[in-house]
Amino acid sequence: QRESLVDWPGLAPGATGSLPLRGERLALHVVAGRQPSLQLDADGLHLALPDRDPASLRRVASGLFRSWLGMQMHRDVGLLLSRHTAAMGRAPTRVTFRALRSLWGSLSTRDHLSLDLSLILAPPAVLEYVVVHELAHLFERNHGPRFWARVADTLPDFRERQKQLHRDGEAIKSALSILICAPG
Repeated sequence: QRESLVDWPGLAPGATGSLPLRGERLALHVVAGRQPSLQLDADGLHLALPDRDPASLRRVASGLFRSWLGMQMHRDVGLLLSRHTAAMGRAPTRVTFRALRSLWGSLSTRDHLSLDLSLILAPPAVLEYVVVHELAHLFERNHGPRFWARVADTLPDFRERQKQLHRDGEAIKSALSILICAPG
């Protein structure tokens, strides 16, 4: 299942592959470039890499993917927070994105929200479920009946979204690992 989400092309110019983004397949093209960059256009995502040693290219590609996916996540989560915090009446005090080993998100006692960066690879409905789940913890710090009622008030179909996350979660986390470790 790991290979089905990321078709890693390698880091040689001219190589092509694909990766998931927001639950859709996105073409990935490796091109030669003076400066490392990731650019999205109608043809897909273009990974430009200069002529360097393979170990250096892996580090550069890993950093580019981590940064670019973080920007995409920032955009999407910002929109979700705008909508849901207005409706719920409370907001986290800080939001961070990083690769989490087992969790999808967490809310600290200081209301700091941390989300797994791999969620940007999943369908938007899955990301929205995790955001709403964590926002519900602003009111209920447990998973009791009132917590789930609050989630259901915001997302009546949360159980279907939760099932999709459980079904596809391992593959999504593996896909992020491939992208931010950028094998040669």
